Amino acid sequence: MSIGTTLLDARLEAHLTLDDIATATRIRASLIRQIEADNFEGCGGAVYARGHIRSISTAIGIDPAPLVAEFNASQASTSALPASQILDHTEIVQRPRTSPNWTAAMLVVAVVLAAVAGVSLFTNPKGAARNGATPNAAGQVPGTAPVVVPPSRATTTLPSGAAPTGAAPPDAAPSDSGALQPSSPPASAPAQSTPQTPSSAPPVVAFNGVSVRVSATRARCWVLATDLSNAKKVLFAGVLERGTVRDFTATSKISMTFGDAGAVALTVNGRDLGAPGGSGKVVTVQFVPGDPGAG
Repeated sequence: MSIGTTLLDARLEAHLTLDDIATATRIRASLIRQIEADNFEGCGGAVYARGHIRSISTAIGIDPAPLVAEFNASQASTSALPASQILDHTEIVQRPRTSPNWTAAMLVVAVVLAAVAGVSLFTNPKGAARNGATPNAAGQVPGTAPVVVPPSRATTTLPSGAAPTGAAPPDAAPSDSGALQPSSPPASAPAQSTPQTPSSAPPVVAFNGVSVRVSATRARCWVLATDLSNAKKVLFAGVLERGTVRDFTATSKISMTFGDAGAVALTVNGRDLGAPGGSGKVVTVQFVPGDPGAG
């Protein structure tokens, strides 16, 4: 049996419509119909298809692991390519060998050497004098650029005990305007408190029908509550955080699906039933008025 056929049969057996599954999983009803027809092109890729299969299976109340494994196997078989096709489509490109262009390399080296020699000639007067140029009275070699001393580097001889213009006197205290102030240590972030289970749950309200109280005692749990006595109306579809208590009522019959049956405790018609199943198990149960039991 294919993946889509399995999901379709399980949904019909659970008396759920496409709109019920769309509300519980937030997946479009049209896309759910395509998945039930084994058409996964609208999912947007294999990763999203696996996620949709898990969500739909959980909403219906069946184990998604076998369906996901079957989907992975089908993807592996379709994506494999025979070795013969790989060899047929392989092209070997050979590039011809080219000898290095020594003429161009020697020309570049010659240009670099000429540029270095020219720079040395114009920036080294002593070297120019050794080459036959005579410096003038100012110590400069004719044909070379004069050497200019920047004003910031010029030195001035001052009388003994005098301070240069703009300089602070020796006994002047340095200004503390630029002193660094010690930075205060960063405030420690407040410790995050973990959610605690409330010490006492609100009292059970008497109801002339069937009433179910769900308490997330151990961990967060995904819950789907459906009123089977009112045209299969979805009462709740979402996640109950740890420590959360939620009440559901119906006139004649109510269906409850839990993504982690060991994480919650049930009180049905005022009677404490405890956890509906083991930890990590997906369980669907139904209750009617009177003594609690599977519907």
